[in-house]
Amino acid sequence: MKLAKLLIALSILSTTACHSVTDTAKQAINKTGEVIGAGSSELAKGISNGVTNTFNSEIVIADDLKRKGVSFGKFNITSDSALSTKNKLVIYLIFDKDFVGPLSVKVYDQQGSEYGRATATVTAKQGAAKYLDFVFDPRTDIESKSKFIIE
Repeated sequence: MKLAKLLIALSILSTTACHSVTDTAKQAINKTGEVIGAGSSELAKGISNGVTNTFNSEIVIADDLKRKGVSFGKFNITSDSALSTKNKLVIYLIFDKDFVGPLSVKVYDQQGSEYGRATATVTAKQGAAKYLDFVFDPRTDIESKSKFIIE
């Protein structure tokens, strides 16, 4: 009889210990998942910032256009359609005066060599602002730290 009671007591302790170990393991797994998730989020953010910082191109608006009330806000460089080359400048232009006419963009590498041109015809009222796409030749692969001059 004592042996039966001892076996029952050991079974109860064993079951309780298994539940405790299972709960502890679940908590550890959940905590590990949280840490990995936070780390992945920070990694993705870091990569995104790194890409933005390494591309770090410069936009210059010609003085003549500045006098005509043209300025810009944000811009990005992307691919036109399914091409793997980055050949499109998307720029947010701001017009402080009425503007009608062509805008030309030239792109230069770090050594100052021109390697692309694109134009767009623009009609904008005073106070207007809009995104414009300047699509370069498909062979133009915009490099990091390029300089764009808008004339």
